[in-house]
Order: sequence, then C-alpha cells, then structure tokens
Amino acid sequence: MALGTYALRGLYFAIIEETKTPIQLTGTLVGIISVVGFTPDIFMSLFVGYMLGENPTIIEYQHLFSYFSIIPIIGLLATIGFRANLKKT
Repeated sequence: MALGTYALRGLYFAIIEETKTPIQLTGTLVGIISVVGFTPDIFMSLFVGYMLGENPTIIEYQHLFSYFSIIPIIGLLATIGFRANLKKT
C-alpha cells in the first residue's frame, strides 16, 4: 500500500515539474491531485462491503476480484486513449 502511495506522489511531482508550474502553486496542485488520486480509497471499503454482503460466499469474492481486474483495464484503455489524443495535437 505504501509503495503505491509513494509511487503516486512521485508521479504527480514529476507532472508538476514537467509542466513548469510556478513553485507558489505546487502546494495547491498537490492538494488537488491528492484529493482526486486518493478518492477511491474513501469509497473502496464501502464498495467491498456492498459486494460481499452479510454472508460472503466464494461467488461474491469472485465477482469482487473480477471488478478489481476490470477497473485497471479501464484505466489502461483511458491512458492509451489520452496518449493517442496527445500525439495528435
């Protein structure tokens, strides 16, 4: 978990540096990016609780892990789409 958290921080500091954002805005941008980047952590426990229900069975766990496999694929497709869009401009 910590590795993912620090990897995300490294990414947004790299993005801020590459965009040559003034140092006065760095704190504000880090706050905004953190809210957006860590928002899934807020809802994940609610989502897992909803998915597993009162008496979790193997089927519910399989559905949960299926969703956990689909979500990164959607993120990868979005990244590929954004990258293709950037190359056009």
